[in-house]
Amino acid sequence: MDHNKITKYHTSTNQTPPSICAPFIAIDDGNCNPRFMRSTLYTVPVNGELLTTSKIPFATLIQPLAEPAPGEEGIPVVDMGPTGPLRCHRCRAYINPFIAFTDNGRSYACKFCEYVNEIPKDYYSPLEASGRRYDHNNRVELSKATVEFVTTAEYITKPPQPLSYLFAIDVSYNAISTGTVKMVVETIKKILASYAESSSTKFGIMTFDTSVHFYNLNSSLQQPQMMVVPDVNNVFLPLEEQVVFVKYKESKHVIEALLDKIPSIFSKTRVSESAMGAAIQAGQIALKSSGGKILVFESSFPTFGPGTLKKRDDPKLIGTDKEKSLYSPQDPFYGTLATECSKSGVSVDLFLFPVSYIDVATISAVSRVTGGQVYYYANFRPSKESDKFYVELWRNLTRTSGYDALMKVRTSKGIVVVDSIGNFNPGPAGELEIAGIDADKSIAVQLKHDDKLDPKSEPCIQCAILYTTSNGERRVRVHNLQLQCSDSLANIFRSADSDAILNFLSRSALANYEKSGSATLASVRTTFGEQCTEMLYTYRKFCASSSAPGQLILPESLKLLPVYATAMMKNIAVRSGVDILTDERSFALNFFNWMPPHVSSTFIYPRLFALHNLPSDCGIADASGAVKLPPMERLSNESLSPNGAYLLENGHQMYLYLARGLSTEFIQSVFNYDATVDQLQTTEMILYPYENDLATRIWAIVNYINRQRNTSQRIFILKQGDPLELRFYSYLVEDKSQDGMSYVDYLCAVHKQIQTKLS
Repeated sequence: MDHNKITKYHTSTNQTPPSICAPFIAIDDGNCNPRFMRSTLYTVPVNGELLTTSKIPFATLIQPLAEPAPGEEGIPVVDMGPTGPLRCHRCRAYINPFIAFTDNGRSYACKFCEYVNEIPKDYYSPLEASGRRYDHNNRVELSKATVEFVTTAEYITKPPQPLSYLFAIDVSYNAISTGTVKMVVETIKKILASYAESSSTKFGIMTFDTSVHFYNLNSSLQQPQMMVVPDVNNVFLPLEEQVVFVKYKESKHVIEALLDKIPSIFSKTRVSESAMGAAIQAGQIALKSSGGKILVFESSFPTFGPGTLKKRDDPKLIGTDKEKSLYSPQDPFYGTLATECSKSGVSVDLFLFPVSYIDVATISAVSRVTGGQVYYYANFRPSKESDKFYVELWRNLTRTSGYDALMKVRTSKGIVVVDSIGNFNPGPAGELEIAGIDADKSIAVQLKHDDKLDPKSEPCIQCAILYTTSNGERRVRVHNLQLQCSDSLANIFRSADSDAILNFLSRSALANYEKSGSATLASVRTTFGEQCTEMLYTYRKFCASSSAPGQLILPESLKLLPVYATAMMKNIAVRSGVDILTDERSFALNFFNWMPPHVSSTFIYPRLFALHNLPSDCGIADASGAVKLPPMERLSNESLSPNGAYLLENGHQMYLYLARGLSTEFIQSVFNYDATVDQLQTTEMILYPYENDLATRIWAIVNYINRQRNTSQRIFILKQGDPLELRFYSYLVEDKSQDGMSYVDYLCAVHKQIQTKLS
């Protein structure tokens, strides 16, 4: 597969979309762009029995606020006037391209409940001979699968306002002494100066240690005023909201003055404890009437006030039946607080900079339930990783975002929603309450049959999310996906999407692990492998029975499933190993909960590139800014040359591995060191675009990969023989490890199991 060639995908073809690994431009001509909705199956079995036989999960991965790729059309906005969007009177589904008009356009049959609705007089249009309205092409809600409707008063429960951000900064001793506070305030200042001048959003700043400190940022002041809340067990808002949250343009001088002063205000602190729970409570109170987002910058273990935790990071539990307790919340406080935040339309993002254990498993609940995100920087060093923090905070503040959201998934007759996985708070009637929603979050929705389907039918799924935009507009974004239907297993397998299957199987396996009282990581690995084997056995038995008995026949659509299964069983979320920090695994479990398919595929099966023999056209940007990447290498030790240099990336971290025999010319060109690999001190090295063609091209590759990911991956430079080399080798998932077979051995084992079942 050419991972540099861009293809065009017309959504109305009803074909399985291109692989996530291949760049493509989706053209919305009546069916949903797979960036917004991607199904595990694009041809649905006619009944539940056939779905059960196939062993393929039936689910849809929804990324409701995903941003169109360069070259794709933006999402059209539709204002249908004072009556609002046209909806079915029975099931409340929104008008869409799949409805059938009747009575010469005077009514339509709902695609989801089949109820016949009358068309309002001011929306009427006669029909062409084909059954389409004459104004079809001029009505984007009838010709495009994704639209955003302007809402009316009935959709508004409280006056919508521009999004408010509250920066909550830990200023305890650890945060000050490590330089983290200085880096955080300097980064916030730099980012706000870059984009917030014209923004309608509002910003507030709060600091905390064993007390909580609010700041008056009123534009009439020359200097900010601090107000201290000393009793963290009874927090309150000591100032009026309008002086806590201000527009950057109006109070720029006050905001910048405060950010400049914070490090010096607390420079002599000896307060080593942190009341993070109280800080989030205070933030929720401050944002309760308007909704918004709290960004917490935490360096210390929460040991003071509400939400105080005990350290329980016991290495002796690793590999035992009690290991799971390390990844479950030790206290319900943060989950309860998250529910309160969610009801107020307040989401919480955690930027964690711990010097040691911080109990991600417990405190991450406040982000999970509110639709927020956790950023985990283990052993963080501002001097080396401030760039990563800058990019991730920039993305957080500038990506498409909304708040106070309700999401509802509707399905056509014969199909129902049975479960959802993601960062949200379950609401009534199958609704999902999402205090904060952004372009990077996805929700997995599991489906099943509740009736038989006609083989000629075209089942539909509609996702509608009501939310307030960052500019303060109440909107409904609607995505519509139409599938095919068949009673042929061969057709069903042909339409399977391996990227979506991998995403859903991994997320559901980990969600079930967290819910189950008896599941172990070993059982997760076993179950995942068995699910993949069962799919391949079903295909061999029912779709390739005429093949020679000794052949292993894989469906074209699932040919990567065995290598994906091998990789998932060795992923940091489930593999064993004393090299994995408890917080690190908890972060991975949280990451899987919301990651979209294009993220999970690389997080499970990382990309490996050889840099020592870089083709001359790689690392060069074309007119559009796209950079050609080198060919991908297999994730195996066999791919590594004894004189090579390799870049491995999984969407979260990068490893630049230098083999012992790497030439001094390469080292001189890329790192500006005249040395052999053995002479290098890699812990002190930083990848940088020196005035050299090779260094510049490698830097371009790294930056382009990060742009694809909307992040800045943490770069570890390591040489052969470094202690961190073991971590690098753990990503070579096609090789044998203590947790699983090599890819080749696993393929042989799958073949043997299939043969045994067939005999």
